[in-house]
Amino acid sequence: MSRETLIVSPFMRKNRLKQLLPVFTEAVQRGVSVSVVTRPPEDFTGENAVLTKENLQTLESAGVKVILKSSFHQKFTVLDNKTVWYGCVNFLSFGTNEESIMRFDSFDLAGALADTVL
Repeated sequence: MSRETLIVSPFMRKNRLKQLLPVFTEAVQRGVSVSVVTRPPEDFTGENAVLTKENLQTLESAGVKVILKSSFHQKFTVLDNKTVWYGCVNFLSFGTNEESIMRFDSFDLAGALADTVL
């Protein structure tokens, strides 16, 4: 059972967040530490900045720890400091069939990736 989830996604879309919100809420209620690293509203302009701010509030109200980092483009998820999903998929945004993702089980790789954003 997962106890810690780190999602690194520079972009978020409201529809994708709506799909994942019940998963995040249930995980937090089970005691899972869920953290999201994403770009702050200031990295965007106009309506994208407003939507990003709303998405951040939605995450925080679900008990998700939000970590803001400007101008990055990494995309990965780490489960329990070991299982890494890494690729060009924006986990909290949208995907296309041209995007790819790989899974690794490695404490060393998970730690090295987490260190790049935390």
